[in-house]
Parts: sequence; structure tokens; C-alpha cells
Amino acid sequence: MNGKEVSSEKEFTFDTSEAGDYTLEFATRNEDGEDSKEFGVKVCTIDEMPFGWTFDQTVFNLSAGRRIRLMPFDITNAFDASYTWSVNGNTVAKLDLPKLVSTGTVYINAAKLSVFNVPALKECTGDLTILSGTNASTGNKALAALGLSSLEKVTGSLSLQYLSELQLLELPKIASIGGNCTLTYLTQLKVLNMPELVHLGGAFTWNYLTAATTFAMPKVPSLASFSLSDSSSAAMLSSIDLSSLEKVRADFKIDTKFSSDRLELPALETIGGQFCLRYLSLIETLSIPRLTACENIYFYQLNLLPSLDLSGVESLPKVELIACYKLAKVRVRKNALGDLSLNGGSRACDFTALEGAETISGKLSVSNYTQNDLITFPGIKSIGTYSQSGGKANGQTTVSFPDLEQVGTFQMSSCSYLKKLSAPKLTEVTDKWDTSYMQYVDEGDLELPLLRKIGVFKFWGGTYSGAASQMKLTGMADFAGVTEIGSVDIKYWGKMTDFSGLKNALPSLSADKWNVSGNGYNPTWEQITAGEYVKP
Repeated sequence: MNGKEVSSEKEFTFDTSEAGDYTLEFATRNEDGEDSKEFGVKVCTIDEMPFGWTFDQTVFNLSAGRRIRLMPFDITNAFDASYTWSVNGNTVAKLDLPKLVSTGTVYINAAKLSVFNVPALKECTGDLTILSGTNASTGNKALAALGLSSLEKVTGSLSLQYLSELQLLELPKIASIGGNCTLTYLTQLKVLNMPELVHLGGAFTWNYLTAATTFAMPKVPSLASFSLSDSSSAAMLSSIDLSSLEKVRADFKIDTKFSSDRLELPALETIGGQFCLRYLSLIETLSIPRLTACENIYFYQLNLLPSLDLSGVESLPKVELIACYKLAKVRVRKNALGDLSLNGGSRACDFTALEGAETISGKLSVSNYTQNDLITFPGIKSIGTYSQSGGKANGQTTVSFPDLEQVGTFQMSSCSYLKKLSAPKLTEVTDKWDTSYMQYVDEGDLELPLLRKIGVFKFWGGTYSGAASQMKLTGMADFAGVTEIGSVDIKYWGKMTDFSGLKNALPSLSADKWNVSGNGYNPTWEQITAGEYVKP
């Protein structure tokens, strides 16, 4: 640059804050020769920068009462430019069209607009969009009210975004929105009421509803998806009216604080995606009497909800109940559950009873019940996979399956919480038994009197050799009824010296399926098949 070498890379980023003319040369050479190219760069001040645009003409003519769309062409070097329209020298801050009845697409992106008044507008045959910039920092802080009191139909989508001072939005006659309805960063809007809306063809989304207290769409029967969302601690809706809503084709989501003790969705029958409720910490009643189909349920911190009736839902592929501290009972159909996740939230809570359930075809995950003495699943006869982590510390939790007959995979990790495991009717673990760190379990604490078959048997005390000495269990007597095992992997039981409890299963095993190490006694395959079950 200007005769001085500044880089030896193939690509060079030119960056300078000093205005002026610069001469750049790019040179390259190899064993076949060399070549170079020289060119100039002019660095301009802001005043010198050739920012430009054109209009297709300088004078426009139209009849009184008609409209014309004005826009610049061939914009150069605009970068992050902002644009201001003025009429007779005055910046457009007010849009007052008292006689406008019908219009095509409306797109207004204006930070300084303070008045938008179209009291006679009945129909918009395209999209209706009013916003300011692309985020909250560029939002409109001047527009306090939107008068759309006569609007009945928007053929396309309705979008109002980044209008942070909007306090009044009147839509008393809106009956149809053909596309989506999107509201974002209307952080001062308290009431949204669309009492006559009967058709919304797309998704309804209201994000950052910090000041909102009332929301009502009482006549809408169907939506593509539905979302009310605000992460602010100040958010506190008190009323939600969706009394005619029957079907949501994708997700239904309420992710905001809610001051009422009731949420009622009396007509809701189908949710095609996720049914998500988060932070509705005060509701004590959730009424969904007609719900028959839902792909995914995710409830988080419904702190006071005591019971949940899902008995009308034919199939529940996935249910997650997280930190619902008072949820003592969930009613379901006997074979409806696929995957079920129960998370106690690591604080005092009721353990959720599954009323009516007999089969969980997928995975039953249990975690973070750190204050519970008893975790029990009465009535459950079959589970695809059971997985548990966390319980009351220092061996104070009993895990009970009074009616369980079969499980595919049985997995309990970091079982230092376990006092006793009871499954008196369990006969088969078809795929895998995988447990570790049963620090406080002793002989007789694994109640498995009818267990006959285990696929892969991974039965570890500690998870590394240094933890083996902390384990209490000395023998395998609790597995004495087992007659068939696919493979054995027993490790890190420092006091384990008696393997006689596995003698009935030995005929089903072979040397390559016997892996025993890190215990108080580690019989080889030859020793165990020779009857040397106990450490000499």
C-alpha cells in the first residue's frame, strides 16, 4: 500500500480511518514467473461519500382522492442509512385518512409516527404491517394508539411490531385474518380484545406482552399455532379467553406469568404439536375437558396445580412434567403413554401418581426428587425403558413398582439415594439392567422374588475402583431366582464376596459373557462354573 508491503496473504482487508487516496498493488510470483495488479482506493469523509438515489421522475401528477406509491431507485452506498419523508417540508409523523374504506397491502416502518388514524377502514386486501426497525432499540416510541375500529377483514397477515408505547389497540370488528397475526414488543399494551374474530388462517403470536392483563379471542375455532410469551418478571396476564378454540394444528404455548388460579380451554379438542404451559405458577385448575389428541405435553412450574386429567386423550407420545410441585395425580388411559418425564425440581414436592395407566410404551424418566422418601408406580405393568437419577440423599428413598411385570431397559444411575427397590411381580428385564452406585443397598433391599430373565446385566457398585469400598452389598442373593442372563458385567463392589445368587443363570451364559472385576471377589468363568461361588 503506497509502496509499503502490508500483507503476505492471498486476501487482504483494507481498513483505515484516514481519508485520502491510496494506491494498492497485488503481486504474485512462482517458479513460472510473476505478475502484479495496481489499483486505487479513495477513502471519503462522510460528507464526501457519494450516497445517491434516483426517482423515475421529479414531478408526479394524480387526480384528487387518488393515491400514488413513491419510492427511490438505484440507491448507492446506503449502508445503514435512515430515511425520512417530508410533505411541504414537514416530516410525516401523522397518518390521518378518515375516509379510507379499503386498501391493498399496507407497510409502514416509521420510528416517529405518532398518529395512525383510519376510522373508516373496513378491509385490507393484502398484509397490514406497522413496525419500526427490526428490534426493540429501533422501536417506535411515539405511537400510543391504533384506531382500527371499523376494520373487519385482513386478507393477508396482520403484524404490529416494536411499538413500545402503544397502549390502545382497537379491533372490535375484526372478523377475519387470512394469514398470521403477529404482535411483538408492544410492551405497554394492556388489553387485546378481538371479540368478533372467527377466522385466523395462520399462527397467532404475541411476544413481550409485559404490561398485558387481558387477552380475548372468544370466537376463534381454529389456529395454525398459538403463542403468548414473555420472560419478564413483571408480566402478569389475568384473563385469557379462548372459549371457542377447538383445534391448533401445530404448537399451543403459554409461556408467561398468569395471575388467575384457573385456565379454561373448554372447547379445545386437538393440538397437533406441543402443548406448552410455563410459569403459570398460580393456577389450581386446568380445564381441558374435550382434549382428545395432543402430540407433546410440556408443563413447567405449574406450582399449585394438584391434578391433571388427560383421560380423554387417546395417545400421549410425549409428556414432560417439570417442577409441578403440587401435582399429586395425573389421570390417563391405560395404554396412552409413550415417553413420560417426571422432574421434581430438586425441592419438596408431591410425587405424581399415574391414575389409570398400565403401560408406558416408551421411556419413563424420573429425576430430581431429592426430598421424597417414596417413589412409587402402582398399577404400571409394563415399561419400555425406566431411567432414574436423583433421590433423597444418603439412602433415604424407596422406589416401588408393586404391579410391574416387564421392563425393557431398567436404568438407575448415581443411586446413593436408594434405600430399597421393590418390584415383587417383575419377571423380565428384556433388554438391559443398568444400575450403579447403590451405596446404601444391602442384601434383601432388592425385592425381586419373581425375576427370571435379564438381557444385558450391568450391575456396578461404584463407577470407578476408588468408590468400591463405599458399597455395602456382599452378595447376589437378591437375584437368586434369575435363570437366564444374556451377559454379566459386575464391577466395583468392594465387599462383594458371594456370587451364589447367580448359579441358576450360569447355564445361559458363556465365558465371553462373564465380566467380573473390581469386587471383593472376582471369580473367573472357570471358577464360577466349578462351583467356587464364594471367596475362599
